[in-house]
Amino acid sequence: MKNGFERLRAAPAGRYTIVSKPLVHSGPVAAIVLLSMCTAPPDRATEGVPPPQVIGSAPPATGTIPSVVLLESSSTTGRTLPGDTALMDQFAIAFTPGLLVVQMNQVVAFRNSEEVSHNVRAGDVTTNTTLFNVVTDWQEVYHHRFSAPGEYTIMCDIHPGMNAIVLVVDTPYVTLAESDGTFSFAEVPPGSYTLRIWSVDPARRFEQPVEIEGTVGQVLLAEPRLSDGV
Repeated sequence: MKNGFERLRAAPAGRYTIVSKPLVHSGPVAAIVLLSMCTAPPDRATEGVPPPQVIGSAPPATGTIPSVVLLESSSTTGRTLPGDTALMDQFAIAFTPGLLVVQMNQVVAFRNSEEVSHNVRAGDVTTNTTLFNVVTDWQEVYHHRFSAPGEYTIMCDIHPGMNAIVLVVDTPYVTLAESDGTFSFAEVPPGSYTLRIWSVDPARRFEQPVEIEGTVGQVLLAEPRLSDGV
């Protein structure tokens, strides 16, 4: 690999694989992402095949927390409609799920489903500030709309072992990888994207520019920039 990068021109658009690989260099541990054709493209004109499906491999889960894979572009930023109210439950002295991924401006309901009082304290990792800190008794629900992308820690001060993460994103192309790191996206429109990997382990986070065109898949393989946030 020359100067930490190389260029790959793939066959006509079809089914692609994105694979993260270790990159040996003097700085922190990083990765590169490879986009390659994994099946021969069908005749789209006659078969009406939708846009390419992108599959690949990210870093495996850290403990029980999987990697999160995002495809971001200027055409998706600020235009994703928030989904229905998401739920983070409090049961058996734990927040469930331990990682909740939601869209920007989506409402999250924090529900207490056990006969034990809790509090929910949410902190913005980027600004190191507290968004809210509320008590939730049995069957109480607190709603909060997360208006900015980022990583938010969720804690219970009454029970210090209770903690979780809310990851707020601003793209419709987001998925939780499997425990072994495998992931997939269906019907990705052609265009310029940033492939971003989030992990609870900051050393496993990285981003990579990806070009997916209507007739040619192309990616610039470069020493990626490590990312501290989403």
